[in-house]
Amino acid sequence: RFDLARHYRVDTQSAGGYFRLYNEFNDRVEISKTRYESVQIEVLDEDPVRARDMVNAMLHQADLLARRLQREKSEEVLLIAERALTNERTKLDSVEALLDSLRQATGLLVYEGQTEELTRGYLLLLSNPNVPSSRLEEVREMFHQLQESGGEFRHLTSMSDRFRANYDRLLTEYERVVNDVTKELTYTNVMVYPEVPDKKVYPIRWLIVLI
Repeated sequence: RFDLARHYRVDTQSAGGYFRLYNEFNDRVEISKTRYESVQIEVLDEDPVRARDMVNAMLHQADLLARRLQREKSEEVLLIAERALTNERTKLDSVEALLDSLRQATGLLVYEGQTEELTRGYLLLLSNPNVPSSRLEEVREMFHQLQESGGEFRHLTSMSDRFRANYDRLLTEYERVVNDVTKELTYTNVMVYPEVPDKKVYPIRWLIVLI
């Protein structure tokens, strides 16, 4: 972009050309740490606009590097979160399939509510002397079915609730990681922006950057 070899009048095709270009760059560009845990960048150049643009370009490259490193780490976390989410979804679907089969076989929907209603109905039948014994026997059979299926139904319902809560938690975490992967943040905080001086001087472009 800046064609520094031409600007510094260094022939990179000659022997040791890139080494001379490297030394010239090091003589003109200094990056140092300040006592405030920030970074100071100094660029010396005959062209103040070029010096300013070089500083801004370095800031831009620092942002790109930090963003790439953050994204690579987030993508690793995303794979882990995705596997955990898929595993929890599989467990939840398996339990829900068992519950659906049990509901179809027994008519159970809400164990506690249906047991309460059946008990209330049975007591009403007992209080009526005109109720045939066959009707009472039918209700007793319904109680028996509830006893046989109720334990499994409650166990599966408890597992379903637990797996669903885990799935919701993992889904929230997964969405957070997806956001980390796709977000475009600026990782440099410029305290002093480089400026082009009004009068001609051998420019020293400097700034302090918190990373």
